[in-house]
Amino acid sequence: AIDVVGSFLLQTLARPSRTVDLAVTMPASCFAAKDYLNYRYADKRTLYLGMLAKALTKKRELVAEVTFAPFASDISKPTLLVKLADKALAKFAIRILPVVAEEAFSPARFRPAQSNVRASGRFQSTQGAPLTPTPHYNMSVLEDIDSSSYRAHLRLLHVVQAECQSFAQTCV
Repeated sequence: AIDVVGSFLLQTLARPSRTVDLAVTMPASCFAAKDYLNYRYADKRTLYLGMLAKALTKKRELVAEVTFAPFASDISKPTLLVKLADKALAKFAIRILPVVAEEAFSPARFRPAQSNVRASGRFQSTQGAPLTPTPHYNMSVLEDIDSSSYRAHLRLLHVVQAECQSFAQTCV
């Protein structure tokens, strides 16, 4: 599934940057049961974007340029920035944000006290020792899991914008 998210639909784009955010759902079939562990999710997310970038670069009549950019300054969560070939749309860029199908992972696995990055080899903890929680990594995966949260947030902002005339001006 592909959803337009972000400020474009609310007409609150800040100029000169005119970026349209698209949430692209990665199917659950892309992931194995334990792919939430040990940064495997980050690797598969990057691989998915790489395959998407390869497919987009073949569409020369539609796409002028495809580049990777970090999401919210986090280099472990890349996004794709796509510049269109059409001169009329050249002032816009499309940012592709990969999100995970809701059935891929259970959100309960990403509680702040949960450890989803395990030590290996000589750094492995001794038998029975508690694992160190990984709240940053957990939140990084969790924010990609529920693509419906993008839609719910956007609906909420539409309601606020309808009730408050100055909301769009305040956002910009």
